[in-house]
Amino acid sequence: MKKIMEKIDFVVQNPYEYLNQLSKSKKIMGYSCTYAPIELIYASGFHPARIIGLSNNISLSDIHLQSYACAIVRTLLEDSLSKKLDFLDAFLFLHTCDSMQRLSDIFRMSLSFKHFDLILPVKFDTHSSKEYFVDILEDFKTKLEREQNIKIIDDNLSESIKIYNTLKKNLYHLYTIKSNSPFSISYADLSKIVRASFIMDPIEFIDVSSEIIKSMSLEPNAKTKRFMLSGSVCPHPDIFTTIENKNASIVWDDLCSGTRFFDQLVDQSIKPINALVDRFIKRPICPAKYINPLYRPDYIKKIIENYNINGVIFLFIKFCEPHSFDYPDQKSLLEKIGIPSILIEIENQNVFDEQTKTRLETFIEMVGD
Repeated sequence: MKKIMEKIDFVVQNPYEYLNQLSKSKKIMGYSCTYAPIELIYASGFHPARIIGLSNNISLSDIHLQSYACAIVRTLLEDSLSKKLDFLDAFLFLHTCDSMQRLSDIFRMSLSFKHFDLILPVKFDTHSSKEYFVDILEDFKTKLEREQNIKIIDDNLSESIKIYNTLKKNLYHLYTIKSNSPFSISYADLSKIVRASFIMDPIEFIDVSSEIIKSMSLEPNAKTKRFMLSGSVCPHPDIFTTIENKNASIVWDDLCSGTRFFDQLVDQSIKPINALVDRFIKRPICPAKYINPLYRPDYIKKIIENYNINGVIFLFIKFCEPHSFDYPDQKSLLEKIGIPSILIEIENQNVFDEQTKTRLETFIEMVGD
């Protein structure tokens, strides 16, 4: 297990080095959001890689962005302008929020690699939105075919779907083991594995994650406080360690760097493009999408019931408006059903100060078993 995790650690700590090496044999398409149709990208011959951003010192991006742009947008642009992403052949933007859409404009005007936009529907509750979704993916498929000078046949797309379904099954299996046996793996390691899946060649990742599953020791389900996380991306493993050092376990999450990436598989029995759309509509939605006003609170309630959650920890990137707009309704629901919660705001890559740590530790100690 230790040797396998060393490989995962290397990829997570050095994603650009890994991708730069991979770029010598395969074109790389970066993307910024889990609504990216990675199966379609992979079938076109590109390697899809989710780029979250690494830069801690922000300077170059300041001339392009307002001071209230979130850390994800700022670090992604900083890495691009400082030439750290020169291994990329293309980048795919999805309209997840206004800041990310504006970042797309900056990329198009300032950077040289190929640029794609995918304007997905915001509402997922109508038949017309599904039809529009299909049309958008068909159009993206045509653009990929033109860019790569190939024809993406259904058999190739189906094979890509099969590969990524296996990758997502492995991630779901790891989360299930963690929920049933909280001390079998730390959440810090689990989050690294998910982040590595954004970067690695999918077949290589399937092999590595399968080995991790085989080597895991299923510890007895000892008594522990059970927490879930909710938010977007958390780049601070110290937060996870702080929680699990207090006789507590993170047994599930609702993060876009967690379960929202792999929950729900693509149906392999129907037309591939339609199957991709069905999966995006059925998977847990993020705050930037809409099904009904109660969807997000009800989804958190479902997780609490299914995984015996004792408390909820919200991890929000500072200035992330979609999650902030959702929070009052979620907090109100939790108060109503008697589940304690805390909101931790993350400002940038390196901010997890002593004051925040103390708040979090105090909250964990106050939560009953």
